[in-house]
Amino acid sequence: MRKTLLGVMALIVALALPAAASANTQKIDAKISPSKLMKKKFKPTSVNVITTAGPDPGRVGPNAVDGAYRAKVWFDKDIKFFTKGVPQCKAAQVDGVQDPKIIKSQCGKSQVGSGKGLVALGGYVDPVTGAPPPANVLTADIYALNSVPKGGKPVILLHSVVPGVSATTLIGTLKKQGGKYKTLLDVAIEPLPGGTAILRFQAKIKKKYKYKGKKRSYVSAKCSHKKFFFKGTFFFEKFVDPTQKSQASATKVQRCKGKK
Repeated sequence: MRKTLLGVMALIVALALPAAASANTQKIDAKISPSKLMKKKFKPTSVNVITTAGPDPGRVGPNAVDGAYRAKVWFDKDIKFFTKGVPQCKAAQVDGVQDPKIIKSQCGKSQVGSGKGLVALGGYVDPVTGAPPPANVLTADIYALNSVPKGGKPVILLHSVVPGVSATTLIGTLKKQGGKYKTLLDVAIEPLPGGTAILRFQAKIKKKYKYKGKKRSYVSAKCSHKKFFFKGTFFFEKFVDPTQKSQASATKVQRCKGKK
């Protein structure tokens, strides 16, 4: 199954790498809403992530933006995901599907979020402006769908549709972590046809539902230490030579207010 256009929840800021393996520049805006929470008790929230990518300074023309083949995103220990009781969507149910009505009929009850993405055909960047020409940029609609656990770990499908062009599905696995981070979202990304590169990804994850008679939230949070810590690592490879790999990592902090 071909996977998607998404870079999924990068949390990367610009980072210089060795000249032999230059990578994309990455920026992030991650936000938990609301940010006024309890200090000890988890409350329903949403998490919204926006990532933008571009070439290293001086890199222009076709394949100026490298492609990501894997993404790892860590979430603060005060943020948790609860997936029990949410209907599950199998990847085969939406694989290749572009029609929103069919996606809704197949997996509407499994949807936990949505967003938008931008991709540059061929990773192209204009040599004069340093930006992709408008004709080379396509918009993707993103559907976040709760899926069947793998190895006992929750799975999120990130189904991406470029209307009239393509539909691809990315599989992200939620893994428990220790220390300052509670959850890792681990995503493998297959190269897109023609060296197409991700420029912008935005997804807001939010779902409230009932499970065993109790109100639950797919994402919930508390504020025990006045901040939410995020960490992300993206792994890149050059379209012209996939053996040339690189990676970039960074952190993001959001302030929060906790009350007793």
